[in-house]
Amino acid sequence: MPDDDRVTIEEYDPARDNEPCLALERVAPQGEKYRLSFRRSTYHRRARNFADHRLLVARLSGMVVGVAAVAFKDVVLLGSARRAAFYFDLRVHPEHRRRGVAWRLTKEIVRVGEARSDFGYCYIIADNRAARVLTWFRAKAPAACYRLLVYPTYRRRRSRAPVRPATMAEVHAGLLRSAPGYDLYTDPLAGGNTAAWVASWLTEGGSGCTAWSNESILAEVVEAIPAGMRAAGRLLESWPLRLIPHPHIPRPGEQLRSWYLTDVFGPSPADVADLLRFVSARAAENDIDYLYVPWVEGDDWVETAKADLPRLFAPEFEYLLFAGSRRGPLPTLRRVYVDIRDL
Repeated sequence: MPDDDRVTIEEYDPARDNEPCLALERVAPQGEKYRLSFRRSTYHRRARNFADHRLLVARLSGMVVGVAAVAFKDVVLLGSARRAAFYFDLRVHPEHRRRGVAWRLTKEIVRVGEARSDFGYCYIIADNRAARVLTWFRAKAPAACYRLLVYPTYRRRRSRAPVRPATMAEVHAGLLRSAPGYDLYTDPLAGGNTAAWVASWLTEGGSGCTAWSNESILAEVVEAIPAGMRAAGRLLESWPLRLIPHPHIPRPGEQLRSWYLTDVFGPSPADVADLLRFVSARAAENDIDYLYVPWVEGDDWVETAKADLPRLFAPEFEYLLFAGSRRGPLPTLRRVYVDIRDL
């Protein structure tokens, strides 16, 4: 009998399902060239970034073999207020893939999402071919994308412009005043949990950004990195090169020390790059090895920021946005706001 016929889909129960879902997470690494697994304080902590959410588990003979989540949020889509369902954390045990479990779980979480939203969306890393085959919607092509720039913090350089601490709300308001408009926008301060906020900064010149830590939400553990980076890491740790400041190269099994940056903006690319140097120095002082900086089409500071970085140790990852409803896929979206809670 195929697994699909024996699988049951049930509500996630924190007392009963937390530990089995954490165990499932450990055996389901993500990515191809860079393979990561995740560590959480509790499995449901990420879902609690959102005030309104649901988690479902798939069981086979009483054992948890899959889990999926959906969160509901108010958004602005192409100028109109809408209710969106954000789908995330689809996990299926490796021993039960390609046997109908993912299809059953996806079908049920989308049914839950569609009942209470105008449309739904999810992000899939571009090199995850398996996930792209099983998109959550009827869309055969992504509606949009964002890219994640990895920014090593080993160079401690002073910023030119004076920088002051700010609130997350101040920085977000500054972004909305200065950045181009968004085809899809969510207020990250509404209807959710911002306990992962680290700090926000504004400069006298009008730049700003916010740092966010996923350490207790979705900490990343390295399973594998490309061979070229492994070789470079061994070389940099040899004498006398290890005396020269260089990016930290993680080893398999190591938990990454990182901050995400959100709401990055400024009056010019040079001003933004200057602020990123300041944040990089603050991160290094806090034993943070990497900043992760999401960006989308229209962010004009990216190439200037990249000029500060050693390309081998500053990869970029592309995440594809698939979105749609019962009526079909969404149109192409040129520019989307990346809600830090989605990452």
